[in-house]
Order: sequence, then C-alpha cells, then structure tokens
Amino acid sequence: MPGLRILPKLVIPLLLAACDQPTTISTLPSHLREAPTQVQVEEHSLIMETYVGRDFMPISPPDGKPMVAVLRIRTVDGQPFPSGVTAERVSVVQGDQVWTAPTIKEHDSQEPHTLEVIAREGPKWQPGTKVDVVVYLRDSAGREHLLRAPDQTIQRSD
Repeated sequence: MPGLRILPKLVIPLLLAACDQPTTISTLPSHLREAPTQVQVEEHSLIMETYVGRDFMPISPPDGKPMVAVLRIRTVDGQPFPSGVTAERVSVVQGDQVWTAPTIKEHDSQEPHTLEVIAREGPKWQPGTKVDVVVYLRDSAGREHLLRAPDQTIQRSD
C-alpha cells in the first residue's frame, strides 16, 4: 500500500513536535530578576550557592562542552533541609537570554542542611560572563518559590 509509506513521514515530525524539550533558551521574563536571594519555605530560610561552568579539558570539543549549573540550596540556620521541598528547574540569565532546564538530584548531599541538584547541556556562553541563577522550588503544598543567586561567573575548566 503506497499510502502507508507516507504515514511515517507525517507522524514522526508530529510526534517530535509534541515532545517537551528538556531545555529552552528564551527572552527574559521580568519576574526572574526580581526573585529574592533568600526565601522562606516551610519555616526555613533558604539561600543558594552555585557553580556555573564549561569544560575545555583536552577530551572536550575544541569549542568546549555545554554549560553545567550546580546548585546547592541550604538552610541559613543549619537545620536539616525540609524534606518536602524540591528543586524542579533552573533558569540561568545572561543579559536578555534565559536558559531554562530541569534539575536532577544525582546524589544526596553529605550536609543534611543542603539540597544539591544539577542541570546539564546548557548553552555555550562565554566563560567569565556574569549570569543570574534562579531555581524554582516546590514546597510540600505544591507552591512554587523562586530563589536567585545574582552575579555568578561562568567558570572554565582547562
């Protein structure tokens, strides 16, 4: 049946278009720059430390590997990190561009007051550039909280 050969050519692009892309680059939504640098979630004050960087070691491509963002969200008072709070995604802001990606918890933190997550496969923005990092936290009641680490420098590992 000759018509069946056309079907995959129509269906495959539609299926690919329907899939959510894990990362996006978009223009800056204004609320990201207004996110606080300390936030109260489930009776805990939380702050964030970050590492944003690109790998240029000899095994990397000549133009380096894509950006990685490592986030360490911690309680200010050293109390254990609230178990009902998760970090769902991160936005890294450079100028008017925003890279947004899901975060992954690859391992438990060795510090009970800290949640560590990572986002991979970011853009190849220039090392030395300043960015703001905004994490989207979700509490046990399902409410979203934004937390920002401003003026982070994209690092370079050689």
